[in-house]
Amino acid sequence: MRIRLFAIIIFVLGLFVPVFGQTFGDISGAVKDATGAAIPAAQVTVINKDTNATGSVTSNDDGFFSFPALTPGTYNLKAEKTGYKTAAAVVIIWVKLNVL
Repeated sequence: MRIRLFAIIIFVLGLFVPVFGQTFGDISGAVKDATGAAIPAAQVTVINKDTNATGSVTSNDDGFFSFPALTPGTYNLKAEKTGYKTAAAVVIIWVKLNVL
């Protein structure tokens, strides 16, 4: 009886232990001009403000870009293309924890 009760207590306590996994977010969007037309081949750069880690991609023919699997944090995002004004934004990726 004691062993069974102990096993149940250990099992219940185990439900409250967080899973130690890496959580990621992503930044994606489209580069467009003032009229809403897509800007293909724009250079889009992301910089993590805490670590200075940098990534860069080129927007596709529809102006879309994506930075998958980014760690939570604050990022500076910049889109550039010759003949267009540079656009910049600050993006925050944060983690929402669901507790059962």
